[in-house]
Amino acid sequence: MYEGSLTPGAHRPKPLTKKQLRELQARLEWASERIEEIRQAEELHKEVIEKPKWI
Repeated sequence: MYEGSLTPGAHRPKPLTKKQLRELQARLEWASERIEEIRQAEELHKEVIEKPKWI
């Protein structure tokens, strides 16, 4: 590649702004909380399947 190439990967990406970093951090926190909720729901579902109340 030469210096004037416009193909992807020829130049480094622009650094994120502080606002973009904050938004990314907020989405990461939301995703982490959501993953934890899903894990808890899966554990509860697994317990219900293994030990049904009607038995």
